[in-house]
Formats: sequence, C-alpha cells, structure tokens
Amino acid sequence: MAYVNYSSVIPFSRSKVFEYVSDIQNFPDLVPRDYKLELTAPPLEMKKGAEYEFRLSRFGVSHLWSIRVDEFEENVKYVERQILGLFNTWILTCELEDHSDDKTLLKNTLEYDLPLGLMGKIFDDVWLRKDLTRVFEEGHKKVISALEA
Repeated sequence: MAYVNYSSVIPFSRSKVFEYVSDIQNFPDLVPRDYKLELTAPPLEMKKGAEYEFRLSRFGVSHLWSIRVDEFEENVKYVERQILGLFNTWILTCELEDHSDDKTLLKNTLEYDLPLGLMGKIFDDVWLRKDLTRVFEEGHKKVISALEA
C-alpha cells in the first residue's frame, strides 16, 4: 500500500471550507487543468453511503471512476473509497481542524494500491506519487481561490 499526505492552512472557517470541499459539484474544479473530471449523473448531497460516478480523462485516455462515501462527519471529515477505477485500492480521507481564528487545517490522506505488481510500484515511485501530491497542492490552492471569489 502507498500513501500520500498533504496538508495546508486555508484562511477561512472550518464550516466554510468543509461546505466547499464536500460539495461534489466542486470536485471537477479542484483538479489540475491537465485532468478533466466530469460528473456523469446529477450530484447528490454528500453523506455516508452516497455514490458518485465521474468520467476522468488525461493524456487522451478516458475512463469511468466511481467513489462511495464510507464516512461523513459534518465539518470534520469524510472518507471516500473507489468502487470502480484504475486503482486496486483508493481511499481518500479529507479532515479539517480549526487552526487559529477563522483558519482551517485541511488534511488529505490518500491510501492507494496500483495494479501491475512491481511495475506499478516502480511507476508510483518514479512518477505517480509526485503527481498525486501536485493534485492535492493545486486543489488546496483552488479552494482558497474559490473562497476568495
């Protein structure tokens, strides 16, 4: 199993940050421009047991990606698990903590496992882990930009 952890301080209240990051309609806006993420069905409110399906495209390759919300605690955290996609395992935990006056510590922890055995592990070490870290870094910056607008 591999892990990516990314945290940053967002200069807005925890409730405001959680409202934005837990709105499934905002997910496509949180990925870098070289990814294309589209909801394939009308969005439902995020809650435990909710399932979402996306079409994810990158490098001219498109595939379906589905997630299920395994845990949901308003203004505190949610955990989503891939139920259809390219990874053997994909579990993302998004946690929020108060960090001084009207600031929030936003933490993403991704636990994942790639197919292809040793080749998948080499691919992860050489490229994927860095790219996933970039996805979270850019996503956190986009949260700040969206909330400032």
